Amino acid sequence: MPPSGFYTGAMTSITASHTVRGRMFSRWVRFLARRYGTNEAGTDVFALTSSDSEQIALNEIAANNKWRLRLTRDPRHAIEQLREHASGVILCDRDLVGVDWRKQMGDLRRSAPRSCVILLSGVNDQYLWDEVIRNGGYDVLSKPLQETQVVLAVTGAWLYWKHYRTMK
Repeated sequence: MPPSGFYTGAMTSITASHTVRGRMFSRWVRFLARRYGTNEAGTDVFALTSSDSEQIALNEIAANNKWRLRLTRDPRHAIEQLREHASGVILCDRDLVGVDWRKQMGDLRRSAPRSCVILLSGVNDQYLWDEVIRNGGYDVLSKPLQETQVVLAVTGAWLYWKHYRTMK
C-alpha cells in the first residue's frame, strides 16, 4: 500500500509530470526504505551497456554504494548471465547497436522475471517513459548518468523488487 499522499492521478504536461513523478517516486522510496530498510550492500545490479563512459560511471557509483554490479556489452551474453543468476535491478542501454530496445527489454524481463528493468537513454520525455512502462520496464535514467539519479532509481527499484518478491 502506498504511503498517504502518494499521487496516482493522470499527469498533464511533461514538466509537471516529471516533477510530480519525482515527488511520487521519492515518497514511494522513502516508504519502502522505512518498511524494509535500504540494505544497500545487498543490492544486486546487472547492466547491459556498450559505452565505456557509462560502464566507468556505473562502476564508481556501485563502489560508492557497495552494490554488486555485473556489466556486459553483449545482449546474448546478458540473457545467459541473467538465466544463471537473476538480479533485482537491470539497467539496459537504449542505444545498443543493432538492437531494438523494446525487444531487448522484453528478453531481459523474460530471462529474469520480476526484475526491475531501467532504461538508460539520452532522450527522456513523457512518451518514452510511458512506452517503457507499457513494455514492462520500471523507469528511465537520463544519460550522461548522474550519481544521485542513479542511486535514487536503483534503490527504489531494489526496494520495490524486494517488497514484491516477498509477496509470492
